[in-house]
Amino acid sequence: MTSSKDWQHPKHSLREHKLGAKRSFSQNFLTDRRVAEAIVRALEITSTEDKVVEFGPGTGSLTSLIVAEGVELWAVERDREMAEVLRGRFGAMPQFHLVEDDAARVDMQGWVAGEPGRLKLIGNLPYASTGAILRNLMQQSALLERAVVMMQREVFERLRASPGTKAYGALTLFLGAHYRVEKVLDVAPGAFFPPPKVRSTVVRLWPRQSAAQNHWEAFERVVRQSFSSRRKTLRTSLKQAGFPSPTLEMLWQRSGIDGGQRPETLDEDAFLRMAEILYPPES
Repeated sequence: MTSSKDWQHPKHSLREHKLGAKRSFSQNFLTDRRVAEAIVRALEITSTEDKVVEFGPGTGSLTSLIVAEGVELWAVERDREMAEVLRGRFGAMPQFHLVEDDAARVDMQGWVAGEPGRLKLIGNLPYASTGAILRNLMQQSALLERAVVMMQREVFERLRASPGTKAYGALTLFLGAHYRVEKVLDVAPGAFFPPPKVRSTVVRLWPRQSAAQNHWEAFERVVRQSFSSRRKTLRTSLKQAGFPSPTLEMLWQRSGIDGGQRPETLDEDAFLRMAEILYPPES
């Protein structure tokens, strides 16, 4: 593990620059150095040839540990005041690239130099925009080797949920079609400034290939249509989405799925079967 001698407590950085946490950016700064070191270890930086992306670096709690490894780092920060803090601390380092953009929409394609699957991504995701950032990571999963991100524990529980459980839903299916989800550690509110009202979990995401990705538009549409009213059966939800009864009867017969089931009982393969029947791939 790299030395943490250059690690700077976020409260010190905030005082130095006369700044505070902004609610509009859902900012909670990680103040526990041991947790910061554990998160960076989970990223498994093994060589100076590694290419790392950090979402939401803030004052640089993780950033200082990453640049100490000598790797090339793209730090994506949308708060202009925090960007100035980062520029002052790390701007002179040739391997540090500050990207003033929103992690929910930033395009990482240009950073892989024609070698997809090379980027390692790390970040403390703002609770208010976790969903949007995860959607961006789904769209760019082919660029990543792995990702280590912190999120609200409730969101992690939804990502890891099994069919038939209360937490299982569209987000489980969408992210699961792109990543295998692994828990790294839980983080208590006291590890942040200001402390959030919820507990957090550090998650490692491993990109995966799935058949759903090859028929993504239809898969996504059917999942959304099915979960449009969670307490209703598949038959009712899809009928309300505009499918006539004969089409639905054909669907149940060809797919082997019972239309009286609720959507949270079906796995990824079942939704893909429905998508391929309702929206056949063009030949």
